[in-house]
Order: sequence, then C-alpha cells, then structure tokens
Amino acid sequence: MISRHALPARPADDQITILDVAGFPLQSHWFTLYPRGKRLSPVAAVFLEHLERTALEWSERRELGV
Repeated sequence: MISRHALPARPADDQITILDVAGFPLQSHWFTLYPRGKRLSPVAAVFLEHLERTALEWSERRELGV
C-alpha cells in the first residue's frame, strides 16, 4: 500500500491497479515545527512555502474528489 500521491500520473501504464478498499483513504495530519522566533534559512523558508502550497492544492483536490 502506498499513497496515491506517490503514483505516476497514469498508474495503468505501469501496470498498477488502484483498489477500492473499505475505510480508505486513510486520513493523516502533518505538522511543520520550528523554534519560535528563529529565522528560517532561505532554503527552509522556500521548502515551508512549498509544503503549505502543496497542502492547499491537495486539500482542494480532495474536496473536488480528484
């Protein structure tokens, strides 16, 4: 079992089958933590922005049933 987000755009092309399983998809919560008041490095700041943007995109896709 792997996350659908880890699959290629067209799983069938790689002979991957997606099964409809009761109780799935599993919901999980992710958190980003860093010390309060600490300035993030430029790389860390860009990575945090990427995480936040991607989380929003996935949330919107989930609401659309994609």
